[in-house]
Amino acid sequence: MKKMFKTAIGMMMVAAALCFGACDDRGGSKSGAGDAPITAPDAPGAARVTPADSQLTLEWDAVDSAVSYEVWYSETDDSLTATEFIGDPDETDLSCVITGLDNGTEYYIWLRAKNSAGTSGFGDVASGTPDYDPAAVSGLTAVTGADHITLSWTDPVSFTLERIEITLWSGGTAPVNVAPGVQTCEITLPADGIGRTFIVTCVFKDEATAAEVIDTSGVVEIWTAADLDGVRDNLWAYYFLMADIDLSAYASWTPIGTDSLRFTGTFDGNCHSISTLTI
Repeated sequence: MKKMFKTAIGMMMVAAALCFGACDDRGGSKSGAGDAPITAPDAPGAARVTPADSQLTLEWDAVDSAVSYEVWYSETDDSLTATEFIGDPDETDLSCVITGLDNGTEYYIWLRAKNSAGTSGFGDVASGTPDYDPAAVSGLTAVTGADHITLSWTDPVSFTLERIEITLWSGGTAPVNVAPGVQTCEITLPADGIGRTFIVTCVFKDEATAAEVIDTSGVVEIWTAADLDGVRDNLWAYYFLMADIDLSAYASWTPIGTDSLRFTGTFDGNCHSISTLTI
C-alpha cells in the first residue's frame, strides 16, 4: 500500500513538472497569450510638401507600428471637409504625389497611420499651392537711351511668382526688384559705348528661380530723322547710325550743339549716310 502511494505521488510530481515546463521563464504561455495587445499607431506629423504643376509631392516620417498611411486633402483648413486621396499606388511607403489639382489653389493636407489594430486620428496639417513649373521671362528686349536702358519682357504664367530681380552680369550694383505684372524697368546708365549684360531672374515663393540674359551695346541707335534730331538733347552720349537718313522733311536743319554747348559724345556713321541736309 505504501509502495502504491509513493508511486502515485511520483507520477503527480512528473505531471506538475511537465506542466511548468510548458511555460516560459517569465511565467507566460508560449502561445503568446501573455503578450501586450497591438494598438492603433499614433498620428503622423505634418507632411513636407513640394508644389509642382497641378500636383503636390508629399513626404513624411515613419510612425512606430504603422504599416500603411492615408492621405487626406481639402481646400479649407478643416479636416472635416477633407477627402481621402485614393490614387497612391503604394500606401506603405513614406511619400505620395497628389495629382489633378488646380494651379493657384492652396490645399491642406493631413495624414493618418494604420495597422491591424486600427487607424490613427489626423496628424498635423500641412499645405501647398500647385503652380506651373518655374519659367523665365519671355520676349526680353533692351533699348539704350542716352542716360538709361529700358528692359521689357513678359512675365511667365505663375501664381507663385514673387518678384523679378535684375542684376548686371559683372556685378557692382545692387539688384533691382520689380513686382510681377510691371514687365518693364528703366535702369539709369550712360550710353558710353560700353556693352553690358543683364540677368533678369524670376524668383518664386518657394525660392525657385529661372533666368534670362540679354546683352546691350551701350550705344543709342539712330534709325530715323527724329532720332537724329534727338541727339541735341544729350550731347555727350554714344550714337550709332543704323540706317540711311533723308532730312528733306526739314526745310532748315538746326545744327546740333552750339559754341557754348558743343557735342562731346561719339557719333558712329556705321557706313550709312545722311542726305538732303539744308541749313
